[in-house]
Amino acid sequence: MALLAALPAGRGAWSGRAAAGALTFAGLAAFLFHAGLTAWAARLDGIAAAILITALAVHRGRRWARERASPGSTAGEKVAPALLLPWLLLALGGVCWLLGRSGGPWCRPTSPMQAHAAWHLLAAAAIFLWLRRPGRPDAASPIPPQPLASGREASRP
Repeated sequence: MALLAALPAGRGAWSGRAAAGALTFAGLAAFLFHAGLTAWAARLDGIAAAILITALAVHRGRRWARERASPGSTAGEKVAPALLLPWLLLALGGVCWLLGRSGGPWCRPTSPMQAHAAWHLLAAAAIFLWLRRPGRPDAASPIPPQPLASGREASRP
């Protein structure tokens, strides 16, 4: 919910709010599935993941279109890597998820290398790449590199 509150308001911000809402929903669904391992939670987890991927793709596409339309933008020059790599990572993660499901050929519960863990890492990398802004070194994180002013700095000698 903190993600929803941190997003800018205004016209055109709906895709970011939808992506943040989908991320919150996906987190809740993943918790319910991984905590209880029930069939209904597994379905909910899959549905939430599909909603999240769709919301993030729409949000990233809208951001790319805005960046490309801005004067002096170089976003059009970076179309292939910026848009293709997250989808490739997500597809590879999807293969890991599919083959690593219970009873699948890569399902090895006692192995230190888990296909399901690879799915989580690859999906996280894809989401990171969708949300960052290519071309700006500080744009990978919405958190500023320096501490935020708290008012206590003025009282220090």
